[in-house]
Amino acid sequence: MRCPLFQELLDFQDGRLERDEAVRIERHLASGCARCVADLRWYERLRSLARSDSRFSPPLWARNRAVLLFEEEREKASFYRSSRPEIALLAYDSARDQSWTGARSAESSERQFVYSAGGFSIDLQIGRAEASGAEVIGQILQESERGFGSVAGLLVDLVKLEQPIWSTITNGVGEFRMIGVDFGEYELRLDTRDKQIRIPNLPILL
Repeated sequence: MRCPLFQELLDFQDGRLERDEAVRIERHLASGCARCVADLRWYERLRSLARSDSRFSPPLWARNRAVLLFEEEREKASFYRSSRPEIALLAYDSARDQSWTGARSAESSERQFVYSAGGFSIDLQIGRAEASGAEVIGQILQESERGFGSVAGLLVDLVKLEQPIWSTITNGVGEFRMIGVDFGEYELRLDTRDKQIRIPNLPILL
């Protein structure tokens, strides 16, 4: 049985399909198609995040355009997608080198990390949140790209013991923010268009 289109998966999850089509997709998912199950989980998490953000409701045309862009990128990526995540390498830790300066200068109440992986750089700044815990501000950039097309709208997960603690999505310039994170050690996962980048043993500490 062929994989349904991404648009069909969305319509299935939103309950807009005719019964016969819904049953066909249910059977396909029950067969264990890893790609379709992953796409459905991605959309459900995205929908859950969108429901928690009451700032605006995007028009239908924006949603449809996003679906088309996702389909185009997924088709391109299907030729070279790796089943193994790429582990990011630490390039800078402000706690180890107070003399280094960059886009964001280190302060005594903050800690900065810079990681690299597969042509991407990830800049993280850890600070103390106003209420409690930590505030994590990050940005992912593709080093060979002058714009931000490949880093906008990416899913970012903060994971502990294989359980997602916080999920968010990068904005139009690849930035993201997590507020009120308990201090400790985590794994950060970023889903780019063609791979997953992981930062294991990330110390959210000052």
